[in-house]
Amino acid sequence: MSIFRVLRQSVQHLNHRGYIFIWANFLCLVCMLPIITAPAAWAGLTYLAHISARERQVGLEEFWAGLRANLWRGVVVALLNVVIVGINVTNLWAYANDPSPTTAILRPIWFSTLLVWFTLQLYMWPILHHMTEPTLLGAFRNAGIMLLTNPFFTLGVWLVLLVLWSVSTILAAMWLLLTLSGMALFLTFAVMDRLGVAGYSGTE
Repeated sequence: MSIFRVLRQSVQHLNHRGYIFIWANFLCLVCMLPIITAPAAWAGLTYLAHISARERQVGLEEFWAGLRANLWRGVVVALLNVVIVGINVTNLWAYANDPSPTTAILRPIWFSTLLVWFTLQLYMWPILHHMTEPTLLGAFRNAGIMLLTNPFFTLGVWLVLLVLWSVSTILAAMWLLLTLSGMALFLTFAVMDRLGVAGYSGTE
């Protein structure tokens, strides 16, 4: 299955270049501490993964280049997160014990909105790095297309991430050393796999 191929590629790549991604993982965590810069830090890590998957020699300068190039895009995404996540989480919390029929209808809508929003962000940054003319709107659009055309693959992506997060919670040091880098590589290879299946080496 494709998801296992993607997982194998990610593990092999991390094994070969682990020292770079350990440092990048740590830097990404530090740069995520101001919440407003968290998406840009993640963009830098996924950019490093993108370049690493394509070239033999990479360094931490790719992380910084990706962060700087996507700083303002990251700020926009952070603000969107505040609005979209804030509204839906607040609604789920405020109406958690409301038994009314209207709330029973709205509750799965709020939850589904969060799930789709976070799923789009899994694909969005790796897709943006493939675009010849990168824009946030175009990246989110392409992420939406990838989600709609690959629902079972996306389910596999989530299952792998849930396992990774569970293991990282048990072995807490993994969050500091490898978890984010492992995610970035896995999602990068996942996007490359789906683009390859669709017949694209890049996107617009």
